[in-house]
Amino acid sequence: MLFVEQHQHLSYGVMFVDFINIGYRKDINAGSLGTMLMWKNLTALYQEAAENNLNLYYSYGMMSGEYKTRWCHPVSLGRSII
Repeated sequence: MLFVEQHQHLSYGVMFVDFINIGYRKDINAGSLGTMLMWKNLTALYQEAAENNLNLYYSYGMMSGEYKTRWCHPVSLGRSII
């Protein structure tokens, strides 16, 4: 997988991956390299979570762009870290 392992956390039957990040260009609709890498990461994460019977959550940070909803179903955690 292409993510850094220390950003992966397992807790109470849940797999949480913090801040999967790619570059995104709105002027390119075809499969850009960043999009393909994102798909590879998400596919591998979903497979690992399914094999271990875990719910998968990953963080994009703030839902600041409509493109982020292409990759997930947003869920608010209701937490602020100051």
